[in-house]
Amino acid sequence: MKVIRPVFVLIIRSILFCFILPLNVLSAGDSQSEYHKYRGTIGTAAITMNLTRIDSAIYGDYYFNNIRIPLDIYGKLIDNNHFELEEFDSKNDQTGILTLNRLTGEMFLGSWKSPNSTKSLPVNLYPLSDSVVKVQFKHFQKEDCAQAEKNKFNFTEDMSYSDTMCSTFDLVVPQFITSNNPALVLTNHSLLDSLCGCKALSEQNAIDQLMGRYFDSGNDGPFEFTRYPIMFSNERNYVSICFSSAENYFGAHLMYYYQSYNFSSLTGKLISLNDLFIPGTRAELNRIAEREFVAANGAEDWFFDPGKFEVNENFRLTPGGIRFDFDPYEIGPFSAGAPSVFIKYSTIFHLLKKDSPIFGLPPR
Repeated sequence: MKVIRPVFVLIIRSILFCFILPLNVLSAGDSQSEYHKYRGTIGTAAITMNLTRIDSAIYGDYYFNNIRIPLDIYGKLIDNNHFELEEFDSKNDQTGILTLNRLTGEMFLGSWKSPNSTKSLPVNLYPLSDSVVKVQFKHFQKEDCAQAEKNKFNFTEDMSYSDTMCSTFDLVVPQFITSNNPALVLTNHSLLDSLCGCKALSEQNAIDQLMGRYFDSGNDGPFEFTRYPIMFSNERNYVSICFSSAENYFGAHLMYYYQSYNFSSLTGKLISLNDLFIPGTRAELNRIAEREFVAANGAEDWFFDPGKFEVNENFRLTPGGIRFDFDPYEIGPFSAGAPSVFIKYSTIFHLLKKDSPIFGLPPR
């Protein structure tokens, strides 16, 4: 079994408790959030890139237009005009290092280097605006220090790396700028319902219900909860958002996980596997997913028996394939991290419904 490197945990600690507001709407100090989609080249190869900035942390992915399989990128903003990013493939192996320098507006020049620096290629990026759904961000925070003195009295070694003995809640929610598009209005409502696991009466009602789940749980000790949107796939037929979450109750270890939501650009509704795949094909999908999972992650020490692997509803649509994410402990021990499997559309094309949002994406 391959041990999965929990990439986002290394970054998320650096942006805890930042006050984040949308770049083009409001500002507070130096904290900003923004999303952009780019086209450009690495060397002579054409690429498409999605970048999300939350304060000084950068998340996203890019793909070569002729291959369409995303490479995840994580990094930081050195200053307002310089980004440093690390690139990882679907097996979570580092495959490159990107340095981007802003020219004017959102145009970038830079370089791509192999991890051992033996190969270097020029990079140029320019922003896309046509057919790209625009996004702004809202930030919700709460801190409860009612138990702080008691927590100090009951201090344990597990609390030694906390900045506070208070309980904290930190959530960034993307909102699509609707421009009177009823599908995007429904997408914003559907996303709030998905985040809170409820039928929300309003945005504040959704946030109140989610916060209450943590602050009203009766837990005496401190906790930290963070959830940030880190990946967007902004395509003609769908919009996909991946959130990274961390929950820290100062026990044996931090719990972290990824949760993705996919929405139809036509209807605004949340997309399920039943919307994508022909009825009766789930068993074959599971067999294909198991083959790809074992090839990427090894066959040993997982919690499923051979031939018993099952996909879940936590999937991320991309231009070249579908990625399934699993929580720590869901199919393996904590040392395996949050494993995933990426399946190319060309591998499962025969299983897709012809009216699914992704039917026309894979090569035939």
